[in-house]
Amino acid sequence: MQIVLQETVHNLGGAGSIVKVKDGYARNYLIPRGLAIPATAGSQKHIEHIQRLSEKKRATEIKDAEDLKTKLESISLTIEAKSGERGKLYGSVTSSDIAAAIAEKGIEVDRRKIVIDHALRSLGEHNVRLKIDPEVSAEFKVIVEPSEDSDVQDLSPIEEMVTSEPEADEAAAGEAPSEAAEEVATAEAEAADSEPEVKE
Repeated sequence: MQIVLQETVHNLGGAGSIVKVKDGYARNYLIPRGLAIPATAGSQKHIEHIQRLSEKKRATEIKDAEDLKTKLESISLTIEAKSGERGKLYGSVTSSDIAAAIAEKGIEVDRRKIVIDHALRSLGEHNVRLKIDPEVSAEFKVIVEPSEDSDVQDLSPIEEMVTSEPEADEAAAGEAPSEAAEEVATAEAEAADSEPEVKE
């Protein structure tokens, strides 16, 4: 059965497209939901009308997406997170955290459209992308700063052990040569005292 799509249907076509589908799919799903109408010889004008409406709607969607892109790329986004030594976070900054920070700027976005190239597990600047529309994406920076309860000055017990081990190794290395020299000197002295006398 040939139908005219009144709205864009995923994996089928855009609004105003004439497509052929199974009769049951058209009569039981597409037509009752207002997504399509039967294609007839006299439906050309209706098709052109649908296409004009679709193009106008799409132009509005792209403009709105471009406006949102401009807003996002002009804001400074800073998120505080608890961190430890060397700027590593206790956990990570998620897309929900980023969406909440954007909302504080008065901009609502769908967190599911936030694209993070790598997990945000450290302090500093990170590049983030928002897929606003199939044709429009916004790229912006997220700056992660330590929160007031961060332990940036404290070393963990394991880190203290790792830090102290090289010092101990250096001390041991410095003592080793003198002890070895004493042992060699003692052995040479004992060997000299025990040599038999040679009679002529």
